[in-house]
Amino acid sequence: MLAKIKDFVNEYLSDIILLIGVILISLLSFAVGYIVAKQQDKEPIKVERGGDEVPSSSPSLSHYESLVYEDNSISCRFVPGWQPPLG
Repeated sequence: MLAKIKDFVNEYLSDIILLIGVILISLLSFAVGYIVAKQQDKEPIKVERGGDEVPSSSPSLSHYESLVYEDNSISCRFVPGWQPPLG
């Protein structure tokens, strides 16, 4: 019985290797397509404009100035002369 299997494998070795290669490439293509579809399915990040004033209780943001343009783009820049609070 084992000899028959060995003879079969030796006779059709190139076809078996080709079949395994086709199956592996098919599985890889499916996996890549599945991953790409999952990435496209995510809801996009939305940036909404908040209040115009930064609360005085957040000193870490007080040295930045935010600008919102007409095309809804946002720019933040460092305000020169700002000194960190002592203590």
